[in-house]
Amino acid sequence: MNIIKYFLMKIIFISIIITQFSYSQWSYHGLGDKWVNVLEYNNGYIYASTNDGLYKMSINPTDTMWTKLGLDSKEISSIIVFNDTTIMTSVYVEEGVDDVISLYKTYNNGVNWIPYQHGFGGGESHWVSDMAILDSQTDTIYAIGGTIAKTKNGGLSWEKIYGDHWSLGFFNVVEIDQNRPNNIWVGGEWGIELPFVLRSQDYGNTWDLFSLSDGWADACLSIVIDPHDPDIVYSGMEGRIMKTIDGGKNWDIIFTPEKYHYFHGFVLSRGSILYASGALNHSDPDEHILYKSLNQGNTWEIISHPIKKTRGTNSLIVLEEDDLDILYFGTRYSGVISYTNSISSVEDSFNEYAPYTFSLKQNYPNPFNSETMIPFYIVRSTQANIELYDVLGRKIKTIFDGHVNSGLHITRLSAGNISSGVYYYRLQADSYTETKKLILNR
Repeated sequence: MNIIKYFLMKIIFISIIITQFSYSQWSYHGLGDKWVNVLEYNNGYIYASTNDGLYKMSINPTDTMWTKLGLDSKEISSIIVFNDTTIMTSVYVEEGVDDVISLYKTYNNGVNWIPYQHGFGGGESHWVSDMAILDSQTDTIYAIGGTIAKTKNGGLSWEKIYGDHWSLGFFNVVEIDQNRPNNIWVGGEWGIELPFVLRSQDYGNTWDLFSLSDGWADACLSIVIDPHDPDIVYSGMEGRIMKTIDGGKNWDIIFTPEKYHYFHGFVLSRGSILYASGALNHSDPDEHILYKSLNQGNTWEIISHPIKKTRGTNSLIVLEEDDLDILYFGTRYSGVISYTNSISSVEDSFNEYAPYTFSLKQNYPNPFNSETMIPFYIVRSTQANIELYDVLGRKIKTIFDGHVNSGLHITRLSAGNISSGVYYYRLQADSYTETKKLILNR
């Protein structure tokens, strides 16, 4: 009897330790009485758009307070953070109502907000559901709602580049391929939840339309673009995740969770790790779930909060810090919460790629100002070396030197004290040699 009690106590003790460890990976950051629409990160701060204005919080663990940046009682649907002081937001307005401002901009960190535009200009308002900015061209923004529009001057003027006031349907999400900024993806729905995506390969001048419908009422809610291949794209839907490997022509369902989720939150970390989270199709608090895939969506791991229940995720962002991925969730009246995922080996997660030849890929981002990632394929176990040279052919540094197994690998180049300019990086593996150009722009 004593032995039985001993083992029962041991099992209980181990269960408590496991629960405490699991719980320690999750944190709550406040705003529990708000509907958090969008989270954005910029220069050490997280910005949260809510149904009651805009908020800002430092990621410093000693700073747990949110600072309100104004726009009280307004429901903010999207954010563009230009720098520490300049922010543009879109707010929800009723479609078709004249003289209702839907864009606001501040140049002093929210002290004052300027009514910026009637949507995309003109007398009739447009609800702007999402905006995306080019990192390397901070005045070029794409915005969507009942149409797609583009500005090249930070929003002073807009050009409608596709659709005209709900002619196609409603656009939910816009994403720019930051490594190939000519590629723009937009997802939405027409009719009674008939999902579609649009792709432009020329900065929005022309568009290809692809249907995602297979008879299931659905909508494209989020988009993730593979950094290695512009034709590999993932779509977060209602109740499933889909994937194309041919630039949108054909789509396959790669994940259908047991619980029906609206996948508003969908991100890619370190060029390979997919994270997805969403909202359930009911309003009652339920288990808060994060889905993770290390193999391009072929299999998914379920990670759930051991205690907290939420009404679901509206927005998901990931911050990469050394060997940790820190994910922040903007939820529906359950505040902002985070999950810390330990990364044991980034390279191990690329083994699903099956290269047929040695290959050096273009670094991303490019140009870069502090750190860039360099992918390369290895077809068999061998010694690999990547070195950096200036335009005169002088060796600057060794980026990577080591023995690697077959598969896709990624190495990081930190700018350190290297001056701005054009450089060349060269891969040598067995008898194979390939060189590519990169640009450091501080």
